[in-house]
Amino acid sequence: MIVSHKHKFIFFKPWKVGGNSVEHNLIEQCGNDDIIDTTHRNPTDTLDIVGEKIYKQYFKFTISRNPWDRMVSYFWWQDGGLVGKNHRKNIDELLKMKFNGYQFKEQFAQWIGNYTHFNQPFYFNDEGNPMVDHYMKFENLDDDYKEICKKLKLTYKSLKKIGTFPFKKKNEAYWKYYNYHSGAIVAQRHKRTIKMFNYTCGPKTKNRI
Repeated sequence: MIVSHKHKFIFFKPWKVGGNSVEHNLIEQCGNDDIIDTTHRNPTDTLDIVGEKIYKQYFKFTISRNPWDRMVSYFWWQDGGLVGKNHRKNIDELLKMKFNGYQFKEQFAQWIGNYTHFNQPFYFNDEGNPMVDHYMKFENLDDDYKEICKKLKLTYKSLKKIGTFPFKKKNEAYWKYYNYHSGAIVAQRHKRTIKMFNYTCGPKTKNRI
């Protein structure tokens, strides 16, 4: 989260949406009195910090991402959802699994079922109403960021990827990770996001989950 008194904006950084790249560029243009919190602080938390007057006056923006795609990214960011004493061994075994096999899909589905970090609090309040003024999309992030810079009269610099996976993940299209069960879990848990941004699981020219 960044609260820029200099430029009168508030930027919220949800999980796994390319937020580090945007945050890095914005920080370079912040003033000495601006608030920079690199954690994932949502609008409700930020409102408690800055107060209603500033929250209403400043331009608030964030980033959305297709939830099915984002969950695959987060899965690998958490090293395949495997933690514990034999963590490295488990990762090596996961990477050796046949991607289209039952075992890998079940490992992914199990992780989806246990996942607890959701981005909807960055987008909506408890009643489902939008919490910010503008939503950039991960799928078009650099162009959207350029428009934000124009609006806020910031110096535009192309976004660079920050952070890498600690190992080579299975480089498959995100929709191929899902079976019916795991795909349906994402559809249910992220239904507000999916509806608002018109997301689907899979290429538009093929059948979707």
